[in-house]
Amino acid sequence: MRIVRSGRLLSPRDANVVRLLGGRPTEPAATLGAKQAQAALQVERGGKTGPRLARTRAALGKVRALATALASGRRAINEDPTHSDASRNAAHSALRQRGDDELEQVLATAGDDLDGIEAAYPAEPPLGSRLVIPNDRVGDLPTIANLAERGTAQQFQSLAEQAVADDDLHLGSVLAFVARSNLAAGRWSGADRAPIEDALAHLAEHFTTVPGLMASYAAAVADLLRSGLTTAARLLDQPDAFSAYDAAAAFRHFADPGDAGSPVDWGEQFRRVVRDGGVAAADVLHLQRDGSLAVPRPVE
Repeated sequence: MRIVRSGRLLSPRDANVVRLLGGRPTEPAATLGAKQAQAALQVERGGKTGPRLARTRAALGKVRALATALASGRRAINEDPTHSDASRNAAHSALRQRGDDELEQVLATAGDDLDGIEAAYPAEPPLGSRLVIPNDRVGDLPTIANLAERGTAQQFQSLAEQAVADDDLHLGSVLAFVARSNLAAGRWSGADRAPIEDALAHLAEHFTTVPGLMASYAAAVADLLRSGLTTAARLLDQPDAFSAYDAAAAFRHFADPGDAGSPVDWGEQFRRVVRDGGVAAADVLHLQRDGSLAVPRPVE
């Protein structure tokens, strides 16, 4: 790529352009995988959310135990020869009310914990969602923004690559702002749109922060656990159905990542949770009359 400044043709790697871009050699940026691993570890084991996650996961066991206790209570009532029809119905109603009250308490406590998990790590705005130019960059970033806006898609890609190579967050943020603004306005379309979108995605990935990833992980794991508890509550009168859901790994995210006994791959844990977040396995399974589960799409 070559850009024009004061009538001269320059390459982005020329010393003058490096200064124009504000390029400053830095330590290599942490890889995305490393940042994802750090994010998952902090949410799972950090003091702000680790205990909340442990309590919420334990809530599934409480719902299971309650379902089993209610089933046992119903059998006892039905087998009690001293009951009249009226007293038996009254006993069933009282048992169900106690079950509903206990379930409500379990779900309310879990709900508070899940809300706390999400609130602990608020989402960060996307890279380039607003234009911020530090005082020490007013001499170069506006010029680069102007060049990026007027240049070709390939030139924009080269500038984005330079921002990533130098780990220059301010340049990356300005370029992302230019990309978002122009894409939204339809100034880049047709064959130019895809490379600009690719460059924007590359910038966003490179400059993503651990706090931002923590917010993504926290939101995803909260969605999964909330959905799983909702499904478990629907099984309160069908305790035997839990085994079918277990066989389909519907509640797999309720297991602590360290339960397997081997070292946790926290990067993979992050990707698995964020991939599944919002589409909890239990929500795509449908209990059949024979106790089996219909799976309309693959569940890993």
